[in-house]
Amino acid sequence: MPSNRFQLFWIAGAAVVVLVLSCTVYRLTRMEKQPANVPPVSLSTSRDGTPKADDILTKLVPGMLRVDVESLLGPPSNVDSVQSANGKMVYRATFTRDRLRPPLPPLVLEFDASQTGHPLIIARTQ
Repeated sequence: MPSNRFQLFWIAGAAVVVLVLSCTVYRLTRMEKQPANVPPVSLSTSRDGTPKADDILTKLVPGMLRVDVESLLGPPSNVDSVQSANGKMVYRATFTRDRLRPPLPPLVLEFDASQTGHPLIIARTQ
């Protein structure tokens, strides 16, 4: 009789472990991806209430995913074709900043097309 209880105990314990692990895996696979913590463009403003130009450049960090960049700047006005550079597949995207006052020169951003999410490599003004 003790061996039957022992077996039932281990079977019940194993069932609980399997249930907890399957619930955890289910939650992790169904969990929505949290958006990157990207502050809005107009955190600080100049005297006339328009966003400061330098604020946008300080928010662009190498490694940011293109989705996060687009949530900050909007969609690009031009995207060049992918080229090979330094062992990476790189492309340039131009973002106009004419919604700011005064209008600023466009930004040219380079993204790494060989990695998931196309992280930002470098940002410069045109």
